[in-house]
Amino acid sequence: MLRQQVLVLYLATSAPDSHVVGWSLYDGTGRTSPTTGDSDEPP
Repeated sequence: MLRQQVLVLYLATSAPDSHVVGWSLYDGTGRTSPTTGDSDEPP
């Protein structure tokens, strides 16, 4: 079974070119286990 990593970006507005104000990373592969707010820099 293939698993994937998903990066969700939260934008300031609905425009695709607006500024990123937050992000979430889901790692379905199980290689990492990040927690909420564990990084100040975007992936």
